[in-house]
Amino acid sequence: MAIIYSYPTDPNPSLSDLIIGTDVSSTGNPTKSFTIGSIVALVQSNVPGGGTMTQINTAGTTFIDLLGGPITTSGTITASLSAGGTPSISTFLRGDNTWATPDIPAATSYVIRSVQAGNNANLLLTGSDNTQTIVGLLAGANIQFTDNGSNGILVDVVNLLNGTVESVNPGDGLKLQSGTVDVNPTIGVEIVGSNNYITVNHIADVVDVVDYIPFHDVSSGNVKTTTFNTIPVESLVLVKNYIDAGDVGDVRNNTDTFTTTGVVQQIVSLDSTEYAGLASKDPNTLYVVIAANPDYTITQNLVNNITGGTAGVDYTLSGPGDGATVVGVAGTPYSFTVSAQPTTGKYFSSAFSATNPSGVITADATITNTLTGTIADIPAAQCTATLAISNSIQGNSSWYTIGGDLAGATQSGACPKTYSFNTTVTPAPGYQFVSGPTVTNASGTISGSQTVTTFLSGTVEAIPASAVTATLSVNTSGVTGETSKFTLSGDQTGATQSGASPLSYSFNTGIAAKSGYEFTSGPSISNANGAISSSQTVITTITGNIAAVAPTSCTATLFVDNQITGPAAGYTIGGQLSGATDSGNCPNTYSFNTTVSLNSGYVWASGPSVTNAQGTLTGGPATVTTTITGVVQAQVQNVTATLDVTANITGPAVYTITGDGATSTGAAPHSYSFTPTISILSGYSWVSGPTFSPPLPATGTISANTTVPVTITGQIQQNPPLGTRLVRCDNNTTTWSTSQINISSGNIFYSGGQVCYRSMGNVYDPAEWATLTNIGSGTVYTPFDPNNPCNGIC
Repeated sequence: MAIIYSYPTDPNPSLSDLIIGTDVSSTGNPTKSFTIGSIVALVQSNVPGGGTMTQINTAGTTFIDLLGGPITTSGTITASLSAGGTPSISTFLRGDNTWATPDIPAATSYVIRSVQAGNNANLLLTGSDNTQTIVGLLAGANIQFTDNGSNGILVDVVNLLNGTVESVNPGDGLKLQSGTVDVNPTIGVEIVGSNNYITVNHIADVVDVVDYIPFHDVSSGNVKTTTFNTIPVESLVLVKNYIDAGDVGDVRNNTDTFTTTGVVQQIVSLDSTEYAGLASKDPNTLYVVIAANPDYTITQNLVNNITGGTAGVDYTLSGPGDGATVVGVAGTPYSFTVSAQPTTGKYFSSAFSATNPSGVITADATITNTLTGTIADIPAAQCTATLAISNSIQGNSSWYTIGGDLAGATQSGACPKTYSFNTTVTPAPGYQFVSGPTVTNASGTISGSQTVTTFLSGTVEAIPASAVTATLSVNTSGVTGETSKFTLSGDQTGATQSGASPLSYSFNTGIAAKSGYEFTSGPSISNANGAISSSQTVITTITGNIAAVAPTSCTATLFVDNQITGPAAGYTIGGQLSGATDSGNCPNTYSFNTTVSLNSGYVWASGPSVTNAQGTLTGGPATVTTTITGVVQAQVQNVTATLDVTANITGPAVYTITGDGATSTGAAPHSYSFTPTISILSGYSWVSGPTFSPPLPATGTISANTTVPVTITGQIQQNPPLGTRLVRCDNNTTTWSTSQINISSGNIFYSGGQVCYRSMGNVYDPAEWATLTNIGSGTVYTPFDPNNPCNGIC
């Protein structure tokens, strides 16, 4: 049977066209042809409607009427609400499918009057329906309602207890500007010392152009804010002057309004050979063809006038040293920049300064760069603890006396500073403390100057007239030896206990030797206690002997002073930490080892420097300090510029390129500078070039790894040495003369016997040997003849 899909396609069949099929009603299922029309008729007779919809009926619901059916050919179906009544703006569709008018009762209006009722106020509502309702406004605690007689109600706050802020203590970055912590305190921003508001809680971060900074607006006298990207250039005079100085001599093309030529974007100076060697010329580059300029050298004469220290020991110089040079043609810019960095423990007490000369090369010259400044030891940081007193004693301040260390007292010393204040409280005559007094004296260790607080509490009252009073006197005359080296605690002289007669009293006083001293006997304390029937002084007696502690052991306790600037997550301090000790017999030589290591993702912007505590203790325990400095910051991705030199050199390959493949790596954005060189063998010279494209040095700034192409163009030839061509005559003499050389080409001369010489100029040019002719009847010897003693050349 033929392949059906191989027949051509008829896109427009007719009813009379035939289709091949199988007659299953006949025996053997014979193959027959059927017209398309017969198939259509068969379908219409067996499918109702011929395969189309014949009728649509419509039926409504309880709430919707649906009209228009049945539809057998075409028609319109209409739906409508079946509700009774008349729809309008004043009716609504009720749930029983009826448009109904809402049943709204008549409105009642009220007249409001107010009536006082104690601390409360009542509102009397009289309705238009003659009903009366009383609404009570009930006063809560400390609230009072008052009828003002004109249908107005005043709301007052009454019977509030008087109160006051007991104390205000300045936090980090703040200071007590005036008053005391509990009397008229004024808190201000601290701007000096280690507690100033910038350093006390500083968090290093990278500034963004849209970050805000505060400033004082002189015109308004107010503090305002601005962002870094809106600071006017005129406000940054020094920065502007620095940039303007760097732009001196720059060529700009910002007034070109012509369109017939390309706009000049670059200027290249070169000689005529270099210009001719350019394969293509950039329409946006101005080529200035000039004669090759000679090189000049600028030499730095470094004059170091820094005083107070030695370079390499007390400070480090960075930059070009004495005798450093910059070589270039006339017009080439030059600069010498030298900086100084103090070593650990040093600083510039008078600022470092360098003249750092710069300019453009005009001729050979020596330029002086003068360094000045004074290097000195960093003074030990001083910490001052300033006492503030928080007084919560209940009772008139004239009923008691605060003694000892008062508000404003200070204790100063090298950081870290251990301080201890001693403030006392005694009742005035005729008064007593019924609770307390409790004195929590300020003590501890500070790493920066700050205010510390002593807290006082208790209740003082007048002694009743019928009461008797026991007034304490502490007798320490029995303490011998170092009689001033002790501290009393608990009940002090002047403390009182009062009450009805007979009065049972009991005082409790303690004593302790000060640091570095000890009781060699005692102490023995006989505290006053008992009962009295009349007011009197009672005695507590303390005895004992105090002597200096003989320091048989010297202990150094480490304090690590971390002065690293930057995120604490950027580094780890290890080794011996604060609290580590080194003990030994006096004198004790101690040495601590604290380390700092960088964490992943961070880099040191400067440092780190660890000055480990070490030395010798001759007595007593002492705190010694290890200082760590440096600046840590999040790591910036390094990028690398790689030099790729291409040699476009014709002639003998007798050259050597230095610098190809050199790299320059640094944090993005990174500035690079490459200066490759090319040299040739002796006996060869440049016919043209060498020229470098781009001109050297090849410089630029990159933010990603980059290959920097440089092309060297030029032509090399062998230098033409002059010599004497030898021809030997037929007497076969073996005597050769070498006394005459560099004879002009073509000259014939003789040197005794029958030996003939003929100068041919460049004896290294093989082409000239082919043109030699005999002189006389002699025989011409070709060059490099092994039988020729001079090998053809003398």
